[in-house]
Amino acid sequence: MTPNNRHSDVTGVTVDYKICDYDLCVAQEESCQDIAAKMGCLCPGNTLESVPPHPPHVTGVSLAESGGVIVKWCAPFSSVSQYRVTTATENNEGQSQVFEKMFRNATLEGVKVGQRVCVQAVNRAGSSPLSEESCSTYRPEKHANAPLVAGVVAGGVGFILLLSVTALILWRRKACCKGRADNSQGLRNPSFSTDGTL
Repeated sequence: MTPNNRHSDVTGVTVDYKICDYDLCVAQEESCQDIAAKMGCLCPGNTLESVPPHPPHVTGVSLAESGGVIVKWCAPFSSVSQYRVTTATENNEGQSQVFEKMFRNATLEGVKVGQRVCVQAVNRAGSSPLSEESCSTYRPEKHANAPLVAGVVAGGVGFILLLSVTALILWRRKACCKGRADNSQGLRNPSFSTDGTL
């Protein structure tokens, strides 16, 4: 919670000003101005609608569970009517989508590795300029469980090899024993009886 600001007016009375509990990086159902009107709190200083907004701050571009790419950003200290999210390559090939002012993230489809994703704040005076903070290049991270998956695969392959070697050893042993039994029976002469007579 943001601490209250204390201010003494000309009458010497100390007045507490509470800053509105409003997160610029989280999607909001109400604007800070609406919250201020209901709660009697103060919003951070925003530029007017007659001034183009400052650039938003992109906080992440990552792979979404749906298979698309999710872009997250924080709002600027400006009056914003909507956000424009664009993707582009070095050849400026890409797409552009518009989102309402309460949005702080968007899921995009068809974004390729290496594409630059930018978010611009828009109001009636114009669009925010592109900056390093308002753009990010999509470079998906390696899967966090990749070492675990590799270990499971290696263990499975090792287990199959162990079973194969064991089966081979048992098969050769059985074949060897069978060969010895056949040889020992082949040395007997059936023309002689056990009592020594022909």
